[in-house]
Amino acid sequence: MRHFAPGWIALIFLRNALLVFVLTGAWHLALYIKQTQGKAFKYNSQWPSIGNSAFLFKHQTIDNMIWTFASGVPFWTAYEVVIWWCFANHYVPFVGWTEHPIYCTAILLLIPAFREVHFYVVHRFIHWPPLYRAVHKLHHNNVNPGPWSGLACIPSSICCISRARSSTSSCPHTRSTPCSNCSTRR
Repeated sequence: MRHFAPGWIALIFLRNALLVFVLTGAWHLALYIKQTQGKAFKYNSQWPSIGNSAFLFKHQTIDNMIWTFASGVPFWTAYEVVIWWCFANHYVPFVGWTEHPIYCTAILLLIPAFREVHFYVVHRFIHWPPLYRAVHKLHHNNVNPGPWSGLACIPSSICCISRARSSTSSCPHTRSTPCSNCSTRR
């Protein structure tokens, strides 16, 4: 991994895609297809949209799956590839459990706090005025998130900036919940 090469990068990408497909697919199968919990723990009592023109092929789950595999998994893979390359070239130290069990345990316990801070910072960033309109269109389309929504939203929103800048339609409510025009057009 000292040198970027298509072979090992492709293996990481395929592994990540398989993990997302199996794990997210299992959650989707259990919670949205078989509806094992019904609506008991849903934030929004509706099921993902079908026939809504805000989504590719008018289907929220297909839209989220496409964005997950077209942007979420590649962003995740790129980050992982760079980290492995840094480890291999000794740009960052590799810290293992056997050498540093207390440090690794502390880091493991801090993951929830890191996740919350990361979510807050990213969420504030996507509401920065230059990004807001592009992110607004994708992020707020998923008002009824399913298992495929999480990895689909943020990276793909950032990729949509150029499309949003060239769009002639804009939301008159740039700082509030989208109106019916916003939530049905992309």
